Amino acid sequence: MATWRSPVSTSHTGPSEIDGGLLTTHAIAPIQITYDATQPLAFQFGSVAGTTFNRKVFLRLPAAKTGASGSFTLTTRVLLHEMEHVVQYQSRAWNVPAFGLSYLYGWCKSGASYANIPEEAQAYQWEVGFDFSTCTGNRID
Repeated sequence: MATWRSPVSTSHTGPSEIDGGLLTTHAIAPIQITYDATQPLAFQFGSVAGTTFNRKVFLRLPAAKTGASGSFTLTTRVLLHEMEHVVQYQSRAWNVPAFGLSYLYGWCKSGASYANIPEEAQAYQWEVGFDFSTCTGNRID
């Protein structure tokens, strides 16, 4: 288990903001990340590699080491995706029911399409927009 803290900065609102091509820092409370997590039964479907509940991120993947045959990139992409969900929770004042209702509404409105739930689409844009060669991010809109 690891705890992630970012330096306090009140001038930015989410992890997808870029300042001069470099990732900016954001004011987010301590985040708990659990690797090799067993997800609750209700979340064990398809290829779900991570789940976020408020400030807690659960990854089914092990903590990756650099150069470990692509596992570092995969784990980092999933972590970037889940951290976007953390920011989504933060934007709702850490209100789990508010996030849940918004997520459920998006799921229903999208015709039960996971990829088209607004929260998932936003997290995916951040996940795939990260450039590992320069350690910069760019959302794909």
